[in-house]
Amino acid sequence: MNRRLALIGLVVFIAGIALLGVGTYGVESSLHSVGSFTLLSPGEYVTPKIHLTSDATVTLRNPSSSMGIVTAANLSLVNATNLASMEVPLTTSSSGTSAYVVSAGDYYVVAFTSSAPSTTVQYLYTSEVAGYGIATLLGLILAIAGGITGLVGLVRKPKPPAGPAPVPWGGPSTAPTPVAPSGPPPRTP
Repeated sequence: MNRRLALIGLVVFIAGIALLGVGTYGVESSLHSVGSFTLLSPGEYVTPKIHLTSDATVTLRNPSSSMGIVTAANLSLVNATNLASMEVPLTTSSSGTSAYVVSAGDYYVVAFTSSAPSTTVQYLYTSEVAGYGIATLLGLILAIAGGITGLVGLVRKPKPPAGPAPVPWGGPSTAPTPVAPSGPPPRTP
């Protein structure tokens, strides 16, 4: 086990999970909910006014087929027959959720049904999604990289300690070489 590499992986993994949590929490806490539908006229239900100060994505969960988003200026003009031509164009739809990308302004969600719809209406400003989305993505990347690095550190064998290389068999002797005595040479008779 290479402890240093495993420790680095663990630190990066924890930082990634923290960043992922902050980004996800930021997106979730930035969702603005719109109140429930109220009866405007017989067979016509509307949400409270949605006042957007910048570009946003408005989502409708479990929308009915006779439901759409209209500008505040068009609310008095819209009816069941012209809703398709007056509503904000649908951006995407999947799994019972419709999403509309709209610019700043005042909007209403209008539904032509016999009873109040149970649709959930929420919106999220595009600028908030961008900031928290980057944090979430970066956190995911760091968590994956930290997890892989930590696993490599756990599996990898440590390096041998630094020192002289071992002498191969039959190589030079490792015995100390004799050293000549220091001082004047001995006298001979």
